[in-house]
Amino acid sequence: MKNIFNWLDSLKGRKELPIKSLPSQGIFYANDFKLWIKKVKVEDILEYEKLYTSDISVVLVLIKKIVQLYTTLPSKYTFDYIKSTDIIFIFLEIVRFATNRAVKIDYYNDISGISESIELVPDNFNYFDVPKALKNTFNPETKEFIVDGYKFSVPSIGIETSLTQFLVEKSYAKDIEEYNNYAYDFLYFLGNKSRLTFAEIDNLIEIFNKDMSDEEKTKVNNIVNSFRGFAKYVIKDKNRVIEVNNRIDLEKVWKS
Repeated sequence: MKNIFNWLDSLKGRKELPIKSLPSQGIFYANDFKLWIKKVKVEDILEYEKLYTSDISVVLVLIKKIVQLYTTLPSKYTFDYIKSTDIIFIFLEIVRFATNRAVKIDYYNDISGISESIELVPDNFNYFDVPKALKNTFNPETKEFIVDGYKFSVPSIGIETSLTQFLVEKSYAKDIEEYNNYAYDFLYFLGNKSRLTFAEIDNLIEIFNKDMSDEEKTKVNNIVNSFRGFAKYVIKDKNRVIEVNNRIDLEKVWKS
């Protein structure tokens, strides 16, 4: 039966990307959530290359646009629901699907003493292993880790976009320095929300930065740090691990 669905997907010019293969490992998605990627039109590749700059914020906008245009989700979900940590991975899978070429990571092998490369594919991805002490804190119904009374989940791309828009708006305010010094750990305790209003963000900033005691702030920060691994892109090569970081040339990714 699975082969029949794969055949039907190929007729539509798409393929399913298993949720478990994403950096989030599908842990924070609803059980009925699925994601398909599609072939990219030449004009959208050309636009990406034309608008590409060294400004990382511009690059992220271009990446998000490609992911939004070339993913298909079940009708009850929108692009905003996708977890922010998965976006670049999905983008690179779209690139691989569109170009039919490997996306490779170049690195220096200090054992062999030569430069080598390894393909960025799920089989080579070093997925974050949740610490044993925290595994039993996961609630499979709400898709959150409940630690010290706080409900942790990875923020969605919609939440990240909401905060970005909020900070852009605040950049024109006289008290912008104050906002630069705030902690935004509340992003990780919003459950399945996919959008925030400016009023909600202001309220959360107030709660997490001014109303909360230092002890609670430390508790929240420790929880967030315990799950930082979900946001890291690391490749494994036998017993070695290679951090992806800036090793992918996103400007020429369609030609690599």
